[in-house]
Amino acid sequence: MPLKIRTSVNVYHQLHQYQIFGKTLRSSQITCNFFERKNVSYFTIQMLIKELNDLYSTTPFNCFSALDCLKCLKSFINDSSLDKIDLGRPSKNDIIPEIFNQLDGVKILVRILFECLALYTKTVALNFKNEKYKGYPYHTTILYGLQILQPIVHHETSVAHFLGTHDEFIIFLFTVLEQKSTFDEASALLEELLAINRKVIDLSKIENLSKLIVNVNEGSFPSFCCILSSLIADLSYERNTLLQQDKEDNERSHEKMLCENNQEILLANKQFIPRMVRMCSKPFFRNYRVNNETVTLSVQDLNEVMHKVEFLYVLSLLLCGKNKTEIQQKLSHLQFVPALSNLFDTLDWNSECELFLRLNHMGSEDCDCTPEVTLKIQLLRFIHSFCDHNENRYHLLSVQEALEIKKICEKEGYPLPDPIHPSNSKYMCIGSEGLLTKIVNVLKRCPPNNLLRFWLSRAIEGFLRGGVTPIDQRFLIDKDLIKHLVHNLINENLQSKEIIQSSFDLLGELMKFNACGYIKFNECIESSKQIDCFLSMMTANIVDSNMFLRSTVLSYEHFLNTGLYDVQKCLLSNLIQKWENKVYLIYKLITSISIDNLTQENVSCLNTTLVFLMFSYNHGVLSQYLEAFVMEEQAQKQPGLILSNLWELLIFWQRHYLKKTKDCFLLEQSSSISFKKWKSFVDMLLSNDSSTKNCLIYHLTPKQRSIVRLKRLDRMFRDI
Repeated sequence: MPLKIRTSVNVYHQLHQYQIFGKTLRSSQITCNFFERKNVSYFTIQMLIKELNDLYSTTPFNCFSALDCLKCLKSFINDSSLDKIDLGRPSKNDIIPEIFNQLDGVKILVRILFECLALYTKTVALNFKNEKYKGYPYHTTILYGLQILQPIVHHETSVAHFLGTHDEFIIFLFTVLEQKSTFDEASALLEELLAINRKVIDLSKIENLSKLIVNVNEGSFPSFCCILSSLIADLSYERNTLLQQDKEDNERSHEKMLCENNQEILLANKQFIPRMVRMCSKPFFRNYRVNNETVTLSVQDLNEVMHKVEFLYVLSLLLCGKNKTEIQQKLSHLQFVPALSNLFDTLDWNSECELFLRLNHMGSEDCDCTPEVTLKIQLLRFIHSFCDHNENRYHLLSVQEALEIKKICEKEGYPLPDPIHPSNSKYMCIGSEGLLTKIVNVLKRCPPNNLLRFWLSRAIEGFLRGGVTPIDQRFLIDKDLIKHLVHNLINENLQSKEIIQSSFDLLGELMKFNACGYIKFNECIESSKQIDCFLSMMTANIVDSNMFLRSTVLSYEHFLNTGLYDVQKCLLSNLIQKWENKVYLIYKLITSISIDNLTQENVSCLNTTLVFLMFSYNHGVLSQYLEAFVMEEQAQKQPGLILSNLWELLIFWQRHYLKKTKDCFLLEQSSSISFKKWKSFVDMLLSNDSSTKNCLIYHLTPKQRSIVRLKRLDRMFRDI
């Protein structure tokens, strides 16, 4: 008969006595009143952990006794009546996990969990019919073990690092995801361990991955996708500067390779993408509840909204990987675009309540997005990624709009894109307006400072990304999109840099090399005040407008060479014809960036600078620009402000782009200038020939030259 502890017994004293005489206090002997006592935490946890260890060492392993012990531990850890223990820590929530860890409780508990899983696997193999032995108590023991580990991992970073670095434990958690009873606890632990350790595990080690993809129920599948997203995410999402990016590329090259391999493993599974598409396409019905004129989603719809967010996020990650083209094809053939068009229609795009939303992505601690706004943003992000360099982007049109494209091709003599052919109509949107037109219409009625404008503009820009396609530009130009963007940019109340940037970027893509675009631009400017306001907005926000500026310079040179448009008629011609204007613009571009603040967002300023300088070289005036920069440095009494900074930026440009095949291709495609020409021009600027006026070193002082040479040697040694 086990000894029963009466409530009047001094528990602290009894535990102490048990320790002195080497006796074991079993969990079954501890009553609820035990938890009402003070200063017993350390000894209680110690005794329970010792019992677990003894049980693990005993053959055969008694799972029922281990379960009793874990139930007691869980109740003790979660009991709100416990007072803090005087070990120099202010809160029991912090101290109990620390005690548990110090007593090797984590290691012992993990052994128990593995033992239970092994025994469960054995009973399944033997095909026992008695549920008492087949499922219970193994699943329940694992459940309690995971519930104990959760607060410990949360409060003790060292435990999180210890468990997260062991692939065996991560694989164990994936294994117990199969059981509905342990899914929530296992998935929560997985998310936390993978996040804290920035852990990327090889999915080929997860033997039950295919089972999980097929069998995880609909309610749990979004959580499963959340776990998968951390194993396929491009590491660049966490980077700040390009210097840090390149450094991290070297340090975490193995993890990056694993992410790519994991993407391929998921793609190889024939059930994964179709199931994602089915669940994301599943309709949901709005059950509105009106309270003080506030409309909210029902709980059921709220869950469905967040589920769709998770699915779209994972698909967007896959579209950013090296298998992008394959994903785009699969999604097209699964008729995902028409489903997204239907989803777009179910969302309320007329609300102005999101006026001052920040751009934080979902999951950020300071994100103030509502669930529906989060879904809108993720939907638009996905559309941008889906359209980018994708010939099937025409599936965003309706069949009726495809006929409009056909007429444009016939009138202008352009070849008809394959996805426009009638045989592909089943992949297109239903109704008179396709998804692209719906996005344009929402943008046009969106308030000037509503930050959804950023995502709407990005989605439309994605449709135009790739080689310049006049028919795509013309389709959107005919919807008065240029006029809308220009009038929004000259709005004196416009303040958001994100909106300014996305508007200029989209405007640049619409007008690049397109005479019709420049004609429309002229038509929408109604006064000299408006053009002055537009130019002032552009120069005051040179980083945000530099892609439009680059587009204008490229187009100007294109029209000069082809004669397709009289550049003298363009209201922007003075901007890029006058010497003083060009010197000023290049000066602003170069001084707006440095090697230390260069990011994926502002590196475009460097490439825009190179476009200016390349064409000045073609016209034989490059050295005059370089001399003008020397004079400006002298006037400001800041030697090296422009040219030394440019030299350092170009050194980085060489290192960065020669390693980034994809970036080289995109730069070549967007500018219609071969990357060979880009590289040879940069090589010339950085030449060590101090007698040539077109080299930067010619215009540097002896002191600046010595600094440049030292930095060149330093770079050479770092490259060895």
